[in-house]
Amino acid sequence: MLPSEVVLHALKNAGGPLTLQEVSLQVGLAPEVVQEMLDFWVAQRRLRTVGAADGTLCMETGCHTCSAAGPLSCPMSLNPPVRYEIVPSLDDNRHGSA
Repeated sequence: MLPSEVVLHALKNAGGPLTLQEVSLQVGLAPEVVQEMLDFWVAQRRLRTVGAADGTLCMETGCHTCSAAGPLSCPMSLNPPVRYEIVPSLDDNRHGSA
């Protein structure tokens, strides 16, 4: 398996989004190398980023206790870790797997 495919495999088996550091530890490659692979797969629309900027950070962490008017004004979103997840393919959806 090619190193870039190892990154996809790690994310498919993760059960949820992972940060750059988490992927790097799982695949045993330097973060700089993994970042290039993640950027490639995002450009190919095989991966997507999730986090505060898309409104999922508060939903996933359960943080609804502050007075921030949405995720873009959330103090946690000032420097959130970028997380990556697999973009489900149409074939995956037809066969009931993700």
